[in-house]
Amino acid sequence: MKGELIYKIFKFIEDEAWDHMDFVHAFLISGYGATGGKINSNLSKLRSKRINKNTNKRNIKDKEQYLKQYFSKLKTQGFIKSDDSKKISLTSKGKKKLNIFKRSPNLNADSYKNGTSDRVVVVSYDIPEHKRKERGILRSMLRMLDFTMAHQSVWIGRTLFSEKFMNYLGQMDILRYVKIMEITKSGTIAKLKT
Repeated sequence: MKGELIYKIFKFIEDEAWDHMDFVHAFLISGYGATGGKINSNLSKLRSKRINKNTNKRNIKDKEQYLKQYFSKLKTQGFIKSDDSKKISLTSKGKKKLNIFKRSPNLNADSYKNGTSDRVVVVSYDIPEHKRKERGILRSMLRMLDFTMAHQSVWIGRTLFSEKFMNYLGQMDILRYVKIMEITKSGTIAKLKT
């Protein structure tokens, strides 16, 4: 989703300056859809171990080059800065942009969480083609809320949705196409037949 990458970078470095290379590696290992907590966890692991030898170094190098170019672009635009020790932090312009992102309903996943369920939550939808943009926003939001795609339009996770999430689906006029269920029993159809 447009702005998602820059939002995650800004949000992560908002309060503290981080070593550029450690941050890049933690971000890449966590994956594009990772939450700030997951990136921070991986950053801690990297600092203690540095980098896992089983990582596909060539793929990381390509992505690392892309991310370095992206950081350079953000510096040129005046959103981030680095000091002599290569620590990066947000500029005042970057902080203002982050505040705008925080108010963006489709980027700030934290405002849509209402805790975690001990049951599996299933989200299923059949959104018409003319609502393609809204369908893309919903997918991005589900990824940010740690849901995984089980099928093309079926996602599973353990996040409980807030009323704000439901209201936003209503604002996008897709609420009637979305079904949210909790699985209360585990097992398979084969077990149910016996």
